[in-house]
Amino acid sequence: HKGKRPSEKDAPNVRPRLYHVRQNGNILAQRCVEIGCSSLLLNSGFCYILKLPVNKDGDMSYILYVWVGSKSSEELMNATIEIGKEAFDDVETVSVLYEGSNEPDIFWTAMGGRKEFDLHADWMELIRLFRCSNERGYFAVSEKCSDFCQDDLSDEDVMILDSGTDVFCLDWRGEQ
Repeated sequence: HKGKRPSEKDAPNVRPRLYHVRQNGNILAQRCVEIGCSSLLLNSGFCYILKLPVNKDGDMSYILYVWVGSKSSEELMNATIEIGKEAFDDVETVSVLYEGSNEPDIFWTAMGGRKEFDLHADWMELIRLFRCSNERGYFAVSEKCSDFCQDDLSDEDVMILDSGTDVFCLDWRGEQ
């Protein structure tokens, strides 16, 4: 054992990778998370990055597609393009695809075929996360940011998730 992972280019089963980009108001609150490579996971309200391996004369290289949902904001689109250019320096080309602009067949093939996906993210406007805490010596409830992820859940407090139709109480406090 040499204590090192093989580089992605040396890996025998190089595969397409799909990344979901989310942003909450500013550059410090943006994230790029790898998700399953399926067109079912796309949503018109967001932007995605597809890193596609291509074999050219025995050499592995990559094409990067930035897919922009028709209902995503211009700010999110610009952030996704910037992440694509900055974070993936091993790519040969970066192409921006706009939803419904006749994406190339290779894009849909890498995504497992063209399938129905969500056309809106209205739930983003309804869903709210609250933190219940007594860390200051008194019980307080505060609302977390509007675009949150699993990392925003606290294992030291009780969390309340309001989906707009249902309310969930999440308690991971363990022995506390």
